Amino acid sequence: MKLIIVVFSLVFGFGYANAHNSPALDMDSIEDLKTAIISIALEETSKNVFLAESPERDEAARSRLLPLINRLKELGGPQKVEDQLRLSIGGWQNLWSDLPTFGQNLYADSIYQAVYAEGFYYNISRGIEDGNEYTDVLKGEFRVRKKKNRLSIRFTRNYVLPSWIGEQNNFVEFGNQVASGEFDEFDETSFLNPFPLVKFIPQTLVTEYVDADIRIISGGGGLRTKKRYFVLVPADLTGRL
Repeated sequence: MKLIIVVFSLVFGFGYANAHNSPALDMDSIEDLKTAIISIALEETSKNVFLAESPERDEAARSRLLPLINRLKELGGPQKVEDQLRLSIGGWQNLWSDLPTFGQNLYADSIYQAVYAEGFYYNISRGIEDGNEYTDVLKGEFRVRKKKNRLSIRFTRNYVLPSWIGEQNNFVEFGNQVASGEFDEFDETSFLNPFPLVKFIPQTLVTEYVDADIRIISGGGGLRTKKRYFVLVPADLTGRL
């Protein structure tokens, strides 16, 4: 499965000032909006070593990003979930998210996702515990809900490898290796989910906007849960921007 390759100049080529000096409602260019969102996401993530390190900083980042995201959606127009999924297949690097990690120390700049047309994906993250780095691999399965224009997801497997696999990896190919059973000895699903039925409770994933350069998704937002956002860009064949 071929990875979508991001053009490096998208991140830095349009000028950082756009992210700060142009109110979202006055921005009429999809390209400028994407560049502004990516610039802010990179800036905010650079302030943290770990994901969810500072809820206060995450909230401040949300306040900067959401007007731009909403404006991007407005200019981009409606997208059918089938088209969103087609554009989402491949490898992605998470630039920013306000998702809590529930006690895990996951490096904010080393979180990836590999999405497959067969109806599943892997979240691949670099973590550290007691001074030892590890690779956390969380498998999600999804179904298309055409009427609501979103995906229904559930988490079904979790693997913890005793070292970081490294950014040099092709993350889509790594996910294929996981799917083939190559790393089953590191399956900790039963340990991390002592109540097996919990992993089958469906959740909702909404693609706010996606094209060849950027993917913005959200999850949660239901009863007693806060809507969380993710800004991703395609990972190249080495997993780096």
